[in-house]
Amino acid sequence: MLEAMAAGLPVLASDLPAHRDMVQHRQTGWLAASRDELCQGLDWLEDPVNNLHTGQAARKWIKNSIGTWDDCAGRYAAAYQSLLERKS
Repeated sequence: MLEAMAAGLPVLASDLPAHRDMVQHRQTGWLAASRDELCQGLDWLEDPVNNLHTGQAARKWIKNSIGTWDDCAGRYAAAYQSLLERKS
């Protein structure tokens, strides 16, 4: 889901606690708890305006909350450095 959102694609996901941490319903994607809600989400995301705005919001959320591939290496290096400092 994160990679799709980073690419600007809206996500249609099951309404599970783990997904609620990443997807804001009708903002960065669609959360569905039933078959009917899944169908509603598909209909909603078929609208080009909803699809575009949701995808753009998803991409912005990923960039602001998680980061980009460009800064990924720096985050890993900082995490490893933190672990090494704790061991010393």
